[in-house]
Amino acid sequence: MYHMYHDYGSGMWGFGLLHVGLNILFIVCIALGVTYLVRHGFHGGCSRGSCVHGEGKDPNALSILDERFARGEINKEEYEEKRGLLSKKV
Repeated sequence: MYHMYHDYGSGMWGFGLLHVGLNILFIVCIALGVTYLVRHGFHGGCSRGSCVHGEGKDPNALSILDERFARGEINKEEYEEKRGLLSKKV
């Protein structure tokens, strides 16, 4: 009788290890999910550098032009020319 229970118990080691492995996998998935939300989910849909002046996902052309001028990507003449063109469209 003892032999029967002993065999049953030793056969369950595989399921016990599987259970521990699934628990570890579950905890890792939760940790990765929290990490993702902290890095990407709480920024209101803005990726790094895509939100200009806190305007959300769709910055307008004038604010992009202002930023390019502030960073020195375009000179004053080009800035004023493009700003004039954009002001006429708006």
